[in-house]
Amino acid sequence: MGEVGPRLLKGLCKGTILVLVVAVVALLCHVGYGYMMETPLLTLREVTIEGCQKTFEKEILSMTQLDRQRNMLSIDLAKLRSKVEANPWIERAEIRRIFPDRISIKITERKPVAIILLDHLYYIDGQGVIFTRVPKGHQIDHPILTGLHRDDFKAHPDEAWGLVFKALRLIRLTEGREVLSQKEISEIHMDKAFGISIYTNNGAIEIKFGLDLYEAKWKRLERVWRHLRKRPLKPAYIDCNYEKRVIVKMRDAMAFYPKRPTKYGLVKSHKSDGTGKSSRCKARESLGMRRTYQYAAVTKDEAQRRRWTFYEAEDS
Repeated sequence: MGEVGPRLLKGLCKGTILVLVVAVVALLCHVGYGYMMETPLLTLREVTIEGCQKTFEKEILSMTQLDRQRNMLSIDLAKLRSKVEANPWIERAEIRRIFPDRISIKITERKPVAIILLDHLYYIDGQGVIFTRVPKGHQIDHPILTGLHRDDFKAHPDEAWGLVFKALRLIRLTEGREVLSQKEISEIHMDKAFGISIYTNNGAIEIKFGLDLYEAKWKRLERVWRHLRKRPLKPAYIDCNYEKRVIVKMRDAMAFYPKRPTKYGLVKSHKSDGTGKSSRCKARESLGMRRTYQYAAVTKDEAQRRRWTFYEAEDS
């Protein structure tokens, strides 16, 4: 019993010293924080903004409502980021304190890849986010997605969004292409039954892609498109929904046939020598292609009935 008293007293002393140390540290922190909140050394003097292209720095500054005389420690970065990201053109904002007197705002803007027609025209980015309306009188410099209505997204959301993502997938296929680039596309029509169709700027040519296998179809289309660019005759539409072939319907059939009436014949090019002849018609070799032209100019009526040109492409 004699040893218990000194030990208890010793423990109480250690506890008291610990409490005093904690109290002193807390007091110093409180005093230090008060000093830091009031010192002019940490007064905000500069706000830098990076990444503005579609948006303006003045607009971002107005949204932040930052007072240049505020203390750096009093700024809530999370609330500030929420205010900046409220702008529909801003996908993400990174905000940092740079002591002693600067706030850095780095924004990542949304990049529209198309315009979708619902009740109004809206910009849509590559992830399928419909983020803002197209202002009246604004220049249309992106393909327009048509065929869906706002009610479709409520009644059948999976089907509607599925078509939108298929259209965006086709747009991605145009990136970096020399043949049929994004600038050459005016409209992408989405249909629940027939899939995706593209309309070109030059001549409003309809190109049917259907619902799947877009990469393989696009490769076959590129081969045909290179050939069509060399011909004065414009196609009415191009159908890619066939295995290993592309079907082209010409806009003016008579311009494609020989001037003099001849018997119906097939003209085929052979890969061995590159040429083949039948009657007065000639076909030239095309890399990776077997082209078959149908000529029918016995009479004008018969020529009008045979308006199809078949391009049969081999996958490579």
